[in-house]
Amino acid sequence: MLLITRLVITAIVALISGGLIGWFIGKTYKIKTDEAQLGSAKEQAKALLEKAIRDAEIQKKEALLEAKEEVHRLRSDLEKEIKERRNELQRLERRTIQKEESLDKKIEGI
Repeated sequence: MLLITRLVITAIVALISGGLIGWFIGKTYKIKTDEAQLGSAKEQAKALLEKAIRDAEIQKKEALLEAKEEVHRLRSDLEKEIKERRNELQRLERRTIQKEESLDKKIEGI
């Protein structure tokens, strides 16, 4: 009877020990997999952030280029308008000079 009692106690201790060891191994495994997932998530977040920064830089450069092109277009339009006005002024000056000369000739004729 003593032998059976010892055997039962040994079996119970072995089961409890095995359960504790299994629980410890399972907990350790879960911690490791959670840490790996967290590390992977951090890497993905870092990659997304770097991509967002690159995309923002590209958009900034494109906007700056568009602004420079708009400034160039506006400057060209303004220079064209100034040239047209200058030509109109020169035409008016020539016409005024011709009228003055015509009046001078009339006055000399009188």
